Amino acid sequence: MDISNKEEKGFKRICLPMCDRRVPCDISNEFTMPDYKPEIRRVLHVCPVVSVPAKYISSSSAEFSGNIDYNVLYVGADGELHSMPFSSEYSFETPIEAEGFDFNDEIASCCDTVVESLAVRLLGPRKINVKCRINSQVRIFGRKLIDQNFDFENSCDHIETLEEKVNNARIIRVDSDAIEMSDETITTSENSGVISANADVHVLSIRPIDSCATLNGEIILKLLCVDIDDTSKTNVISKKIPFVTDVDADGVTSDSICAAKGYISDLTVTVEDERIICDMSLCLQLEAQNNEEINVVRDVYSTKYETNCTVKSYNLPSIGFAENGNFSMNEKISRESLGLPESFEIIDVYGTVTAEGCEIRDSKAELRGTAKYTLIVKAGDEYSSQPITLPVKYVFDCDDNNITSYINEINVISCAVRCDGDTVSLDAELGVVSVGLSSNVVTVVDDVKFSDEIIKSKGEITVVYPSADDDLWSVAKRYHVSVCEIEEKNPTISAYIIV
Repeated sequence: MDISNKEEKGFKRICLPMCDRRVPCDISNEFTMPDYKPEIRRVLHVCPVVSVPAKYISSSSAEFSGNIDYNVLYVGADGELHSMPFSSEYSFETPIEAEGFDFNDEIASCCDTVVESLAVRLLGPRKINVKCRINSQVRIFGRKLIDQNFDFENSCDHIETLEEKVNNARIIRVDSDAIEMSDETITTSENSGVISANADVHVLSIRPIDSCATLNGEIILKLLCVDIDDTSKTNVISKKIPFVTDVDADGVTSDSICAAKGYISDLTVTVEDERIICDMSLCLQLEAQNNEEINVVRDVYSTKYETNCTVKSYNLPSIGFAENGNFSMNEKISRESLGLPESFEIIDVYGTVTAEGCEIRDSKAELRGTAKYTLIVKAGDEYSSQPITLPVKYVFDCDDNNITSYINEINVISCAVRCDGDTVSLDAELGVVSVGLSSNVVTVVDDVKFSDEIIKSKGEITVVYPSADDDLWSVAKRYHVSVCEIEEKNPTISAYIIV
């Protein structure tokens, strides 16, 4: 039966989760350096970028596959800094609950993947092994039909129904096509070279309109440069490249609450004529939540026949929160505690954050995590890396204390480190993308059966003194009279007079 016909006949569509679980995946790859690159003496840092996976959803499982792009910064056999990109594939599968869902209807598939840990081992002068653990929060939402088309024979005058309007969230998830962008930086010398390039994306604001959302954000581009004539001279160029773009999304309205994030899927650097030209492919992800109000039948009884109702409970998701924010992190650490020599030079710094949990209380949501920064330092002629681990906390308003499902991502947008005497000062800007859903258990009538006719005594007046748990509906149902009939005869609710 066609869905629209079913709805006309009393069926209702509700949005329910088909899957909401965290799926870890371990990936191990060996990479061989090409002959035109210097041999590896020491790996200093690896920056991973996880692409949005391709998805295939069947009646029993969901399959995901994508790429991880690594940018390896290393010290070559010549004692200088070099970098090399590598790429590997990942894939995983997870079961889903598909019973009762219509695969011809709308299905929202959300897969948010973060790198949980990464380890690099040098296998030879031109070979490394990279072990990476990714953690994917898989949330899949489908539409299920609930049949509340009760086949009441002939006249329905004797039927009383208790109806209720409930909120049910519609989840919309859209991955944009790649947006090609380009940036040009004028160098101070025609002999400038680029050792390594990295780019992160931060969405500053989202303006939803009908079937679309306008995203305003920045690409944070960082170039580690070197003077080709004197490779001991390095410098870091950091730029913020603004963008404004529309992401088409059917179902989004001006009242939708939204969160968005992005990444650079491809970054190519060309140096020519005292210019550094960066060509980038920007990919954006938008998630929107709309609450849809649906009417459900909570209870049924007959004033004429004994009634037996079978009920069914549904755990309906509804709008929780969507947060796109940023905050700063400023720390001072003693040089001695980091094990740094008295004389050293800070070349660059990289940072990642692992989100660890979300606690909601007193109308506030508190995100926690661990930030891991890697200092690239030079002491004499030797380059080395120094890790710094710091706790992270971010708090924002959240009126709903019944959040049961959420995703949190905290990313380092930019960071800088300087040394003041024996104190190392770290200043970082971090971006937050957090989406939460509330949970509302709704019990509805699944089936109704009528049996023996009720024999009522004529001429009797019954006075009912309701208990604390009683209401107008429970009293009317108990004595098999209509709600309207009791309301007409009772100006107050201290007692109900039933004729």
